[in-house]
Amino acid sequence: MTPEGVLHQTQQAAQALLHAGKELFAARGFDGATVKDIADRASVNVSLVSYYFGGKEGLYREVLESFGRKRLAISERLLATTSLSDGSTESHDNQQLRLRLFVEDFLECHLRDPEICTILQRDLETEHPDCMAVFMSTFMVSYRNLEEFIRAMQSRGMIREGADAEFLAFSIFSSLMNGIRLDALRLKLSGQTLTDPAFRKHFTDQLIEQFFKGCRPA
Repeated sequence: MTPEGVLHQTQQAAQALLHAGKELFAARGFDGATVKDIADRASVNVSLVSYYFGGKEGLYREVLESFGRKRLAISERLLATTSLSDGSTESHDNQQLRLRLFVEDFLECHLRDPEICTILQRDLETEHPDCMAVFMSTFMVSYRNLEEFIRAMQSRGMIREGADAEFLAFSIFSSLMNGIRLDALRLKLSGQTLTDPAFRKHFTDQLIEQFFKGCRPA
């Protein structure tokens, strides 16, 4: 096999383990997902879990970190405050668009990876140390990026002076997380679901509209 073929095979095995780990950690929890079961699900030798990730703990962290790093990179790009603090004149409409894109990406990515939501919601509540560490280094940084974005808009007079930026950031995050977590219940009660692009757009429209109405300068 050529070196390129070996590299491709290696990447495939690592990705298969990440995918299998994500599914089993979500379904059974960290303790319930055995290394053997993960390797069997990925159709690879069990020794590769240690070879690629240093063991089950390393695989678990990488499952969450690979998702968290992508979300962090997007939040840093969409919520960059440089244009609001360097004297430039970025319009209110453009700020609203950037926040909308952040919300849309958040919903779409979490809906594509429901297992990640399951792992986070369960393991943050039980304060799993690896989950907490990954959350603080990625997801929490994204939250702080949103908070700083709101503060920057506030400093430019786009949001009323007395508004609590941390509370507003938390309100957006909690609305998004609860919107995803309760989607199955919403479907039963109203027949509406965030997996429907039309309803997802309506959900986003309402969230953005209520945010800016609630903190509009007097």
